[in-house]
Formats: sequence, structure tokens, C-alpha cells
Amino acid sequence: MFSVWGESIMEEKDYALEWYRYGLEKNDDAIVKFMMHWIAFNWLYSEYRRNSRSLESEAINEFCKNKYEKLSRFDAFSSPAIAIFLEQPVRDILNGRVTSEGKDRYWSLVHDSGLEQLTSLILTIYHVRCNLFHGSKSLKIDRDVELVRASSIILEGYLREVLKVMMLSNLDLRRQRVSLH
Repeated sequence: MFSVWGESIMEEKDYALEWYRYGLEKNDDAIVKFMMHWIAFNWLYSEYRRNSRSLESEAINEFCKNKYEKLSRFDAFSSPAIAIFLEQPVRDILNGRVTSEGKDRYWSLVHDSGLEQLTSLILTIYHVRCNLFHGSKSLKIDRDVELVRASSIILEGYLREVLKVMMLSNLDLRRQRVSLH
């Protein structure tokens, strides 16, 4: 727990679990689900931001390094959702072109394995998130909708693995409460 203005606030993982569940339970729309799951993911990697000037991509890299064992339990590269990411790189919001970072991430998705490949995938999903949140995705463009849908599926799988212990401990607490009554 941490406090703001003297009030106790939930832990980051509690917020992440709340948004993850909201994405699962309340939203059949893949775009809305992706947004809810990104909020959950943001809570998880935010602890790796060194200061307000550090880049989100740096925090995501640190998160992937520190949570690789849990993240790798979900094999995104065996999911049909991975196909769209392997077809071609994600274009940049600002100019519609593929950046050098985008080319590097795409190369890593296709050729690397392990931590490098997983981190490249999550950073590519972050790129999709940036494009969506900053206005570069359209519901009228099939590839845009499919990128967000695929991102949602993969992000949900990663969140499930990272939050699994927390979900199980909450389930145990509920069972204990029920058995007390």
C-alpha cells in the first residue's frame, strides 16, 4: 500500500488486476478490451520508471527483463494472433512510415528468440497503443483493427501470467471468507 494525501491507496498490482478483470468481464469489444488491458499493463511496468523523464520504452524493457520468467509462460508466438505482427512492421503515427526502431523490432520478432523477441513484441504492442491513443488507428482500416485485436489477445495472455499468483491468492481469500460463514 502507498498513500496519497494521507489516504491509503491500493498497490500497483491491485490496480492492474482491477483493470485486467474489467477488460475481461465488461468488454466484448477488442479495442476497449485492449485499452483496459493496457491500463493494467501500465500499472505493472510503471514501477520500473526511474523518474518522470525516463522513457516508457525503458520501463517496459526493465519490466520484461524482471518478469521474463512469468511472461514467457504465455507463448505468444504459438498464438494465431502473432501472424499480423510477422507480416510487416507497424508504421509510425507521425509520418506513416516504419521507423528504424520499428524495423529493428520487426527484425527481432522474426529472427530472435527469448527475451529479445518477447521484449520486441511488447514494444511493438506499445507502438500499436501509441498509434491508437494518439489518433493514428482507424476502425475503417482492416489492418488497424486487426493489429489492435491481436495486441489485445497477446497482452491479455501476458497479463494473465503476470497476475496469476495474485488472482489465485484472491481466490484463496474468497474461499476462506466463504468457509468462515
